[in-house]
Amino acid sequence: MTWDSTSTSKAQDVYDVTEDNMQAGYILLDPSSPYVWTNQAGGYACKHPEEHGILMMIVEDTDKRPMQEVMDEYFVEGEWSGWCCNGIKKEDIEPLNKILKDVCAHMAVDESKMSKSMEAWLYITIAGMPAVLVWGNSD
Repeated sequence: MTWDSTSTSKAQDVYDVTEDNMQAGYILLDPSSPYVWTNQAGGYACKHPEEHGILMMIVEDTDKRPMQEVMDEYFVEGEWSGWCCNGIKKEDIEPLNKILKDVCAHMAVDESKMSKSMEAWLYITIAGMPAVLVWGNSD
């Protein structure tokens, strides 16, 4: 299974991850799913990427900083300054993988999808399976 094509909302309903005032991170799994999801992403660019998948909420360890806070710090207060909307750079892989490993030891940036990743919409792998990590946009 791969995330080869970008979904289009013309043929089917698109569900918005942020509809319920997202307070947690989510993972989209199984690109063969008929469900299409979107999320406001890309920082201040406020893009709305779409992908097929099954949406699963991340249950975070309450003893750690919330993932949303850590990702906002990286994408807004860091070098990106809120404008990570056209892919991530090779230099982002190591620090993002450190953040991901703190959430789940088997998560890693999907390096083949760096050009499609952005703030609040990060293509990852979980134990080698394709997934998309989604969290609330920082704008």
